[in-house]
Amino acid sequence: MGNDAPSPRAAHDALRTRLSQIALAVRDLDAAAVRWSALLGAPAAIEDISDEGVRVARLDLGGLELELIAPTGANSIARFLEKRGEGLHHIGLAVPNLEAAIAAAAASGFPCVRGPALGRHYRYTFLEPKSANGVLVELMERR
Repeated sequence: MGNDAPSPRAAHDALRTRLSQIALAVRDLDAAAVRWSALLGAPAAIEDISDEGVRVARLDLGGLELELIAPTGANSIARFLEKRGEGLHHIGLAVPNLEAAIAAAAASGFPCVRGPALGRHYRYTFLEPKSANGVLVELMERR
């Protein structure tokens, strides 16, 4: 009564997912794309996402995407690079239902940084890194 939190089983089912993306913050996107493409034997699809102030390169690794992110202005990626340098920015988890995953994550002690947003390829939100052992986790629902 009055407890709207999902059961542990429902929370587990809502977050039953797969690792979909590993994202690295980089300073020089073109150079990083060449290096990672050579290492992994996968072409990089480069995209300018001006409304978010970034350029990204995506390498499809057969169900896992390596995303390289470089800032084009002063934004959270630029601040990340200034503070931490190049490296792991976040991991992305593909979820079938974003709202159910958000509720399950919150019930499990993983609150969102902000509400859902609409990207070019998916709807997404990020979980608070402090609740995830310092890792920024993106929940992603493909459109």
